[in-house]
Amino acid sequence: MTLEQEMAQLLAEMALLQHGSTTSWNPSGTGKAESRPPSGDSWPLAEKWLDAWERDPTHDTLSHARAEFDAWKKRQAPAVDNDTCEDDWILEDGEGYAAEQVARKFNTTPSRVRALRVRNEREMQFGQRIRGARPAPRLHELVERGLAARQISMLTGVKRSTAQDAINRHRKAA
Repeated sequence: MTLEQEMAQLLAEMALLQHGSTTSWNPSGTGKAESRPPSGDSWPLAEKWLDAWERDPTHDTLSHARAEFDAWKKRQAPAVDNDTCEDDWILEDGEGYAAEQVARKFNTTPSRVRALRVRNEREMQFGQRIRGARPAPRLHELVERGLAARQISMLTGVKRSTAQDAINRHRKAA
C-alpha cells in the first residue's frame, strides 16, 4: 500500500469516528430558525489531518495522524516505571483534589478513587493523609463537613448507624 493509500484509509476511518457534541434534527420542525442542523466539532479530526497532509504529505504526517486517531479510539495505558502503578499515581497526583476530578483525570470512577484512598489511609473526598502527619478526623468534624453516613463509617470505623445518629443530632442542633 502506498503512503497516499494509507493516508486515504486513515482519513476514511477518522471520518467515521464519532466525537464532539451533536444535537439531533427536529423531525417535526417547521423549518424556522429554532430547528438548526446538528452542531459538532468545528474542525473534525479527518479535516484537520487532510489539511496537514495537503501541506506536508510525508510519513511523519501519517504517523502523527495515526497516533492521534489511536488515542481517540482507545485509552492509552500509562507507562509504568520504577515500580509505580496507576493506583500510586491516583493517590499521589490526586492528593488535594476532589474524587470526581481525579476520576476524570485518570479515566476511572469516583467510587474507585474513594475506595483506593480509604484502603491507603487517606481521607475519602480529597485524598489527604489521615494517619501519620495528620491525626484522624473526629466524628463531629466529618459530620460538619457534610459527609454521608457511609463515608463517615468508612473513614472512622464506626458503624453506619452511629454515623447516621451523629448526623441526625447535628441537624437537630443546627
